[in-house]
Amino acid sequence: MPLKSSFCYSVALATVATATLAPVASASTFNFSFSNVTGPVNGTVQGTLTLPDGDGTNLAATSLIVTSAPAALGYTLPFDVLANFTFVFGNSFTVSGGVITASSFAAENSTEALTLNFLPGSVGNLFSVAGAGDGFSGVVDVNSTTLTFTPVPEPATVLGLLSVAGVGLLCKGRKLEK
Repeated sequence: MPLKSSFCYSVALATVATATLAPVASASTFNFSFSNVTGPVNGTVQGTLTLPDGDGTNLAATSLIVTSAPAALGYTLPFDVLANFTFVFGNSFTVSGGVITASSFAAENSTEALTLNFLPGSVGNLFSVAGAGDGFSGVVDVNSTTLTFTPVPEPATVLGLLSVAGVGLLCKGRKLEK
């Protein structure tokens, strides 16, 4: 095996090993989104949710931030739900294979609320108008038909994949020089 080719394979192997052995994060982040179905405010609510790392049941969110919502709701974004809502209950998520498979979350104070799949059919998903005193005043999807959760790749995973791609291009470039 020529020296240049051997060097490329050695660098590729080291890059893959480094990406594989990188420290594992202690939390998993998911994007969430739901749209209005039955409420008076049209639009979509989006945000990020942080859970303990790994699969499990009854995992409690350690962070829930609304990053996008209709202006008619009256919130300054990003909005930290856990820091701004006094009462949090139903804070339970099930993760299997890195995917949220079940959820039940509700947080409120005396005048507003945010829920994710909380008692579907009666509450579901909602983000109320700020200060309205009525949870059903904003974006509402009572049956949770529009709720989605999408895993956010860990930075180490993304960097590892980019490193492997870079080594591949480097080796291909060297092969074309021959």
